[in-house]
Amino acid sequence: MTLLLTLLVLAAGVLLTQKGIPWLFRMVLRLCGIRLRTSPLAEKRLRRFRSIRRGYISFVIVTSCFTTS
Repeated sequence: MTLLLTLLVLAAGVLLTQKGIPWLFRMVLRLCGIRLRTSPLAEKRLRRFRSIRRGYISFVIVTSCFTTS
């Protein structure tokens, strides 16, 4: 039961970190009239970072643990 609860909390942390907080941040900025645009170079770097699975998964784990703590 404790393991299941822990996994549930971590899954919620991943969803909040990867989807919830960025969405909320974008909505608040849009309400203020600010549009975020990324440059083509930044998009290329983000795609490359996400393609390096070990680094990306480590980033997701660290940010999720930080958010849920």
